[in-house]
Amino acid sequence: MRVSDLIYKAGYLNRSAYLLSAQLARVAPMQSAQTIDVDLVAVLLRGEREKDLLLDADDQLFVRRIPGWRVGQNVELRGEVKFPGLYPIVKDSSTLKMLLTEAGGFTDEALVGEAKLIRKREAVVEDKEFLRLKNMARDEMSKLEYEYFVMKQNNADIQEIVVDFQRLMRQNDRSQDVFLEDGDLIYVPQTPKVVMISGRVSKPGGVVFQPNADLEHYIRQAGGYTWDADGRRTKVIKVTGEICDDEEVHTFVPGDRIWVPRKADHNYWQIFRDVMLVAGQIATMYLVIHTATD
Repeated sequence: MRVSDLIYKAGYLNRSAYLLSAQLARVAPMQSAQTIDVDLVAVLLRGEREKDLLLDADDQLFVRRIPGWRVGQNVELRGEVKFPGLYPIVKDSSTLKMLLTEAGGFTDEALVGEAKLIRKREAVVEDKEFLRLKNMARDEMSKLEYEYFVMKQNNADIQEIVVDFQRLMRQNDRSQDVFLEDGDLIYVPQTPKVVMISGRVSKPGGVVFQPNADLEHYIRQAGGYTWDADGRRTKVIKVTGEICDDEEVHTFVPGDRIWVPRKADHNYWQIFRDVMLVAGQIATMYLVIHTATD
């Protein structure tokens, strides 16, 4: 078998292969290892048989990548845009706004306020402490070591780039625009057909949207306030991201959120003692006045 036979059996070379220089590593019994340069242009393109070396057992052929070779850079756009899919980008030129415009903008079902730009994290310095803990059993770790291990383990290799898509696309706020990088993912979720309720209600979760329904309707559908709810401080987070007091909102749309906070904690025993103290003082004053007038 020759070098060319090995390459053909391996499925041939891909486009990034550097044909001008390859190395054949050979280890012969009782001899030191040697490296032989192979001219793949001569072997594969010109068919020069004298340069198409015969292979020995345990030979290894190393084919390098073309210096600076890069496959075209792409980003992925998912969800509620007119034309989702993969898009080619140009480094330090293609921006998020350019991409969304090219994709036709958002659909009518888009929950723009929850859209996200996800990016791979940069490579970080190897964490030797994390690698040490990774090889330990849970019961061998101290409490502090275990907390550190969990924190590092949960630190995924992706990150969310903070972008206000509302301001970027609807207010043309250039401060929210960013250059895209290879592998970026942009996800625009669909607006849910519910109004979400969280906090101090009996059945928090999604309530089916009803046109013209008011706050009281959604609170009732969620089982009403709990005993410790502070209904006067209820907030409505509009689908646009705006936070409003409950009395400022007269109509709801799908995707709006209602949050009912808990009442501030009170020391009821202290209140009881204060009430009893005041009551006792009033009773004493009444007794003194009553005795003095007898």
